[in-house]
Amino acid sequence: MENQPITKEEAKKLMENPCLTRGEEVCGVALYVEEKYGKGSQEKMEAKLKEWGYPIIFQEIRFTDWHPEGLNALALLAAKEVFN
Repeated sequence: MENQPITKEEAKKLMENPCLTRGEEVCGVALYVEEKYGKGSQEKMEAKLKEWGYPIIFQEIRFTDWHPEGLNALALLAAKEVFN
């Protein structure tokens, strides 16, 4: 199967998942990417999420707050698309 970028519709389907996760999970992806790819990498992921219709700023996410599990999946997919 070929790697194809996800669409806004696919992102919306992921966000419709009723499961929740802590902000720590969502930010964990961004923190790892920043450690591996350096300063500014989180902003690239944020730009991809904004493109899909989910503008977030990782620095503003509180680790103990609940967020849709789809956001965690989208963060992973954004990292995959941006950094391959």
